[in-house]
Amino acid sequence: MIKLYRGLNKMQEKFGPNNPRLSPFSDVGWPRRCASSDGAAGCGRLSEKDTMTQVEPGGPAATGEKPPLNHGYAVTSLVCGIAGVTCAGILAGIPAIVLGMQARRKIAESGGRFGGLALARWGIILGWISIPLTIIAILITWGLIALALHVVRAMQGAAGPGGMPF
Repeated sequence: MIKLYRGLNKMQEKFGPNNPRLSPFSDVGWPRRCASSDGAAGCGRLSEKDTMTQVEPGGPAATGEKPPLNHGYAVTSLVCGIAGVTCAGILAGIPAIVLGMQARRKIAESGGRFGGLALARWGIILGWISIPLTIIAILITWGLIALALHVVRAMQGAAGPGGMPF
Protein backbone atom coordinates (compact mmCIF):
# COMPACT_ATOMS: atom_id res chain seq x y z
CA MET A 1 0.00 0.00 0.00
CA ILE A 2 2.84 2.35 0.81
CA LYS A 3 4.48 1.60 -2.55
CA LEU A 4 1.23 2.42 -4.33
CA TYR A 5 0.94 5.72 -2.47
CA ARG A 6 4.56 6.59 -3.29
CA GLY A 7 3.91 5.75 -6.95
CA LEU A 8 0.89 8.03 -6.99
CA ASN A 9 2.93 10.82 -5.44
CA LYS A 10 5.61 10.38 -8.13
CA MET A 11 2.95 10.60 -10.84
CA GLN A 12 1.54 13.71 -9.23
CA GLU A 13 5.00 15.30 -9.17
CA LYS A 14 5.55 14.34 -12.80
CA PHE A 15 2.29 15.82 -14.04
CA GLY A 16 2.27 18.80 -11.71
CA PRO A 17 0.18 18.93 -8.55
CA ASN A 18 -1.63 22.18 -9.38
CA ASN A 19 -2.13 21.66 -13.09
CA PRO A 20 -5.72 20.41 -13.56
CA ARG A 21 -5.19 19.85 -17.28
CA LEU A 22 -2.16 17.59 -16.86
CA SER A 23 -2.76 16.05 -13.46
CA PRO A 24 -4.22 12.52 -13.45
CA PHE A 25 -5.87 13.36 -10.13
CA SER A 26 -7.94 16.32 -11.30
CA ASP A 27 -10.99 14.26 -12.30
CA VAL A 28 -11.13 11.91 -9.35
CA GLY A 29 -10.68 14.49 -6.59
CA TRP A 30 -7.52 13.11 -5.04
CA PRO A 31 -6.16 15.27 -2.23
CA ARG A 32 -3.44 17.58 -3.43
CA ARG A 33 -2.01 20.96 -2.64
CA CYS A 34 -4.32 23.76 -3.72
CA ALA A 35 -3.58 27.32 -4.64
CA SER A 36 -6.95 28.53 -3.37
CA SER A 37 -7.99 28.79 0.25
CA ASP A 38 -11.58 27.55 -0.10
CA GLY A 39 -10.44 24.00 -0.87
CA ALA A 40 -12.69 23.51 -3.89
CA ALA A 41 -11.76 25.92 -6.65
CA GLY A 42 -8.73 24.85 -8.64
CA CYS A 43 -8.29 21.57 -6.77
CA GLY A 44 -10.32 19.31 -9.00
CA ARG A 45 -12.86 18.63 -6.27
CA LEU A 46 -16.56 19.18 -6.74
CA SER A 47 -18.30 21.85 -4.76
CA GLU A 48 -21.71 21.30 -3.13
CA LYS A 49 -23.40 23.08 -6.03
CA ASP A 50 -21.80 20.70 -8.55
CA THR A 51 -22.87 17.55 -6.70
CA MET A 52 -26.59 18.42 -6.55
CA THR A 53 -28.75 16.36 -8.89
CA GLN A 54 -30.38 18.08 -11.80
CA VAL A 55 -34.16 17.67 -12.17
CA GLU A 56 -35.88 17.72 -15.52
CA PRO A 57 -38.64 20.35 -15.69
CA GLY A 58 -42.02 18.65 -15.55
CA GLY A 59 -40.57 15.31 -14.38
CA PRO A 60 -41.89 13.32 -11.42
CA ALA A 61 -39.58 15.02 -8.91
CA ALA A 62 -40.51 18.51 -10.13
CA THR A 63 -44.28 17.94 -9.98
CA GLY A 64 -44.23 16.05 -6.69
CA GLU A 65 -45.57 12.84 -8.25
CA LYS A 66 -44.08 9.53 -7.26
CA PRO A 67 -42.94 7.24 -10.07
CA PRO A 68 -45.11 4.14 -10.48
CA LEU A 69 -44.15 1.13 -8.39
CA ASN A 70 -42.96 -1.98 -10.16
CA HIS A 71 -45.58 -4.69 -10.14
CA GLY A 72 -44.67 -7.62 -7.90
CA TYR A 73 -45.26 -10.16 -10.66
CA ALA A 74 -42.77 -8.33 -12.89
CA VAL A 75 -40.07 -8.42 -10.23
CA THR A 76 -40.78 -12.07 -9.46
CA SER A 77 -40.70 -12.89 -13.16
CA LEU A 78 -37.26 -11.33 -13.52
CA VAL A 79 -35.94 -13.15 -10.43
CA CYS A 80 -37.30 -16.48 -11.72
CA GLY A 81 -35.81 -15.79 -15.15
CA ILE A 82 -32.37 -15.12 -13.68
CA ALA A 83 -32.63 -18.23 -11.51
CA GLY A 84 -33.75 -20.25 -14.53
CA VAL A 85 -30.77 -19.24 -16.62
CA THR A 86 -28.20 -19.59 -13.85
CA CYS A 87 -29.17 -22.60 -11.76
CA ALA A 88 -32.79 -23.76 -11.61
CA GLY A 89 -33.41 -24.27 -15.32
CA ILE A 90 -36.90 -25.09 -16.48
CA LEU A 91 -38.21 -25.21 -12.90
CA ALA A 92 -37.88 -21.43 -12.67
CA GLY A 93 -38.08 -20.66 -16.40
CA ILE A 94 -41.72 -21.62 -16.85
CA PRO A 95 -42.91 -19.57 -13.83
CA ALA A 96 -40.87 -16.65 -15.19
CA ILE A 97 -42.78 -16.81 -18.47
CA VAL A 98 -46.20 -17.19 -16.82
CA LEU A 99 -45.60 -14.43 -14.25
CA GLY A 100 -44.16 -12.12 -16.90
CA MET A 101 -47.25 -12.51 -19.10
CA GLN A 102 -49.56 -11.88 -16.14
CA ALA A 103 -47.49 -8.86 -15.09
CA ARG A 104 -47.69 -7.35 -18.58
CA ARG A 105 -51.47 -7.76 -18.58
CA LYS A 106 -51.91 -6.31 -15.08
CA ILE A 107 -49.59 -3.37 -15.79
CA ALA A 108 -51.57 -2.56 -18.94
CA GLU A 109 -54.85 -2.75 -16.99
CA SER A 110 -53.56 -0.57 -14.13
CA GLY A 111 -53.64 2.62 -16.20
CA GLY A 112 -50.17 3.78 -15.20
CA ARG A 113 -50.46 2.92 -11.52
CA PHE A 114 -47.88 0.15 -11.87
CA GLY A 115 -44.61 0.01 -13.79
CA GLY A 116 -42.13 -2.75 -14.50
CA LEU A 117 -42.86 -3.61 -18.10
CA ALA A 118 -39.15 -3.95 -18.83
CA LEU A 119 -38.72 -6.27 -15.84
CA ALA A 120 -41.57 -8.46 -17.03
CA ARG A 121 -40.19 -8.49 -20.58
CA TRP A 122 -36.73 -9.58 -19.40
CA GLY A 123 -38.28 -12.21 -17.14
CA ILE A 124 -40.10 -13.68 -20.15
CA ILE A 125 -36.96 -13.55 -22.31
CA LEU A 126 -34.80 -15.23 -19.65
CA GLY A 127 -37.52 -17.81 -19.05
CA TRP A 128 -37.55 -18.74 -22.74
CA ILE A 129 -33.76 -18.92 -22.76
CA SER A 130 -33.72 -21.23 -19.73
CA ILE A 131 -35.83 -23.91 -21.44
CA PRO A 132 -33.37 -24.84 -24.24
CA LEU A 133 -30.47 -24.46 -21.82
CA THR A 134 -32.10 -27.05 -19.56
CA ILE A 135 -32.69 -29.42 -22.48
CA ILE A 136 -29.05 -29.05 -23.59
CA ALA A 137 -27.83 -29.68 -20.04
CA ILE A 138 -29.98 -32.83 -19.78
CA LEU A 139 -28.68 -34.15 -23.13
CA ILE A 140 -25.06 -33.50 -22.12
CA THR A 141 -25.63 -35.26 -18.79
CA TRP A 142 -27.20 -38.29 -20.50
CA GLY A 143 -24.32 -38.40 -22.96
CA LEU A 144 -21.72 -38.32 -20.19
CA ILE A 145 -23.53 -41.07 -18.26
CA ALA A 146 -23.72 -43.24 -21.41
CA LEU A 147 -20.03 -42.66 -22.09
CA ALA A 148 -19.09 -43.57 -18.53
CA LEU A 149 -21.16 -46.79 -18.69
CA HIS A 150 -19.56 -47.67 -22.02
CA VAL A 151 -16.06 -47.19 -20.59
CA VAL A 152 -16.86 -49.30 -17.52
CA ARG A 153 -18.28 -52.12 -19.65
CA ALA A 154 -15.27 -52.00 -21.96
CA MET A 155 -12.90 -52.25 -19.01
CA GLN A 156 -14.82 -55.17 -17.55
CA GLY A 157 -14.76 -57.01 -20.90
CA ALA A 158 -11.00 -56.48 -21.28
CA ALA A 159 -10.30 -57.87 -17.83
CA GLY A 160 -11.88 -61.21 -18.54
CA PRO A 161 -13.45 -63.42 -15.90
CA GLY A 162 -10.93 -62.48 -13.19
CA GLY A 163 -12.14 -58.88 -12.72
CA MET A 164 -10.64 -55.48 -13.41
CA PRO A 165 -7.23 -55.37 -15.16
CA PHE A 166 -5.59 -53.09 -12.59
